[in-house]
Amino acid sequence: MPDFDFVEFCVQYYLDQIKRGLMFYGTTGTGKTFRLKIIQGRFNLKYYTASELVRQFEADERLWYQAIRPLYPSFNDAKGFDVIIDDIGDEIQSMNYGKRAEVVRETIRERYDLFKQKGAKTFFSTNFDEQSIIDRYGDRSWSRLQEMCTLIKIDGKDRRTL
Repeated sequence: MPDFDFVEFCVQYYLDQIKRGLMFYGTTGTGKTFRLKIIQGRFNLKYYTASELVRQFEADERLWYQAIRPLYPSFNDAKGFDVIIDDIGDEIQSMNYGKRAEVVRETIRERYDLFKQKGAKTFFSTNFDEQSIIDRYGDRSWSRLQEMCTLIKIDGKDRRTL
């Protein structure tokens, strides 16, 4: 796993020198969402939780699709395809017309396709480890995540309980 300098990442992203997104993973309460919120605020990226994407999918599949794969990003914003998806693994299983729908697995697939086609970057966070991601979403999703994201493990004590 590479060393990670958060400030340097932000500078490089701003200069459009970053070619992949990020996935922060590790134990609860270590600042993964906090880091994503800094990226979101600084670069005005769209931010969704995995649970929010599931709710959008259940309400209207078109809303979910538009959120994860914007058709017309702003022409003034080269990063218009980039999004943040927080807390994958925390979402409930979705039902669509009585059939189980794997919304986050499909989200990873769609974001991977956009990464390959347009260079879109996705920023994820999860409390899952590698095996938990494979168990929940499959080894193909794990492989895609590794290609389209730099994986950053963040461990430590839960800062919320200090």
